Amino acid sequence: MLTFRKSLLLMSLTFSSFCLPTFAITYSNQMMTTWAPAASGCTIPASMSTFLTTNNTIYLFFTASVTTSDHLSFDLVAPDNTILTGGSWGTTSGNNKCFTGAKLSVGNLPTTRLGSWRARVWNNGNILLFSLQFYVIPPPKQIQITGISGWTAQISTNPLDYAVLNGQWQGQPPAAGSSGSGHYKGFYAIDYYPNTSFWTISGSGFGTRGTITFSDPSIIVDSTPSWSDSSIRVWLHLSWPGFTQMGYQNSPLTFTITSTSTATNGSVVILGQGNKSVSVVSTIQTRGYGQCTWYVASQRLLNSPSRTIPYPGAYSITGFIDATYTPQQWDVIDFGTRKANTAAEINGAHTAIITSPVTVTQSAPASDGSKILTYTFTIGEMNVKPGWGETVTNPPKKTTFAVKVSKTGVRSSVTTQLYSDYSAAAIAFFH
Repeated sequence: MLTFRKSLLLMSLTFSSFCLPTFAITYSNQMMTTWAPAASGCTIPASMSTFLTTNNTIYLFFTASVTTSDHLSFDLVAPDNTILTGGSWGTTSGNNKCFTGAKLSVGNLPTTRLGSWRARVWNNGNILLFSLQFYVIPPPKQIQITGISGWTAQISTNPLDYAVLNGQWQGQPPAAGSSGSGHYKGFYAIDYYPNTSFWTISGSGFGTRGTITFSDPSIIVDSTPSWSDSSIRVWLHLSWPGFTQMGYQNSPLTFTITSTSTATNGSVVILGQGNKSVSVVSTIQTRGYGQCTWYVASQRLLNSPSRTIPYPGAYSITGFIDATYTPQQWDVIDFGTRKANTAAEINGAHTAIITSPVTVTQSAPASDGSKILTYTFTIGEMNVKPGWGETVTNPPKKTTFAVKVSKTGVRSSVTTQLYSDYSAAAIAFFH
């Protein structure tokens, strides 16, 4: 017959157990369970790993081979590190005997006793036979997520320029003078660079702390500087620049908010959980997916030895394309017009990138001793063929650029302008 000084608890079980082979007593089938002891016989119950307070009562079960010199008892170590005396079994002997009757009340535990517990079984009061670790938690509440807002960014003062407003991508103008649109308008934007993009998530049941996880591991949560029951501010970024998110193919990703608390012994208690599916668009310093500048930035970051992108603006340049220019793989090629009083950037209309190694051929000398150097390479670009199509040009454009070199080696003039599938010749480059 089992006697008690204290009853308690609801639990969840990830148990670590061990036996001491130097003692004659042997045991097996040790577990915590919700099964009440059978009225007769010895039925091995189902072991469980998680217990809710709504289970009300849980049970300790094991089998052991004992002699009359063995006196078994158990106690419990609560999450607040209090040791609760359980009870003992009378003197008995036999092989593979069932030890049942150790029931624990878990329906009304205080919050200090939610979390990781241990049930310990002793022989003769001082020999630990085994220890079972388990957890007791309340039924998780359903978190409600009602809205997302967030960061705002704009590349230029042009109101039709690509931008992020309140966390959402504003799309692109499909034609000059029209309002913003595009396939991805309204998608929630996440930037590749840390400390650039944040979301403010509103709802209820968030508690005061917890975690946010995404179904796509490419999305990294940097921090949650503010967390209240109705609002969470989360800073996040993408772990690689080629992320596109398949939301535009009707497969939006899901993020999950888990509200937690921590017990005295450090165990984490889940208080609530909720999730929401959203369509996401990647940005790279506010250049959004579908944009020619996004494609160039992603290719530079993924492939360029320098791993840099045009900065501080998408149309920042190293120099202008003239006879002194020597094309190199991963050079950014810019199209547009020159800005007055600056050689650092242009009025950009389109941008592309040299994606292949560059080969150069030399013509036979002319009568004046000059020759033509012709550079051949492949141009990669997005959103130009079709125009505003938000797709990568396929197949990519194979093109040439040629300069005249004098007998003395002076590069005197451009004989073949650099063209992509864009309508005008390139005027600048970023190396």
